[in-house]
Amino acid sequence: MMDLNAPILPGIVEWVRIVFIATLGQTSFTLPGVSVDIETYTMSVNGVEYARGLDYIVSGTALTWLAPFPLIAGDQVVIAYER
Repeated sequence: MMDLNAPILPGIVEWVRIVFIATLGQTSFTLPGVSVDIETYTMSVNGVEYARGLDYIVSGTALTWLAPFPLIAGDQVVIAYER
């Protein structure tokens, strides 16, 4: 019997990358899944990477921007993590 949950190529890391276009003052983002390792989350705003735990937190599929500065409409937010 084939294990459908096994990776197609064992040992190959699969990454998820999501691009959001922020709305004015947005602080919450819903991710399509969760990481196998909390340490793999990255978040950037307009190409600048920010620190997990300091600038944003992740809990399950929810990512919360802790607003070191307010997001404005049109900011490009990129979130990536290992699946």
